[in-house]
Amino acid sequence: MVKNSFISVIPKEEKNKGSVEF
Repeated sequence: MVKNSFISVIPKEEKNKGSVEF
């Protein structure tokens, strides 16, 4: 669950925050 959201958020959120959707 968390891994899916984490990996999905990495692409665009990576430049924003990185990985805050843990």
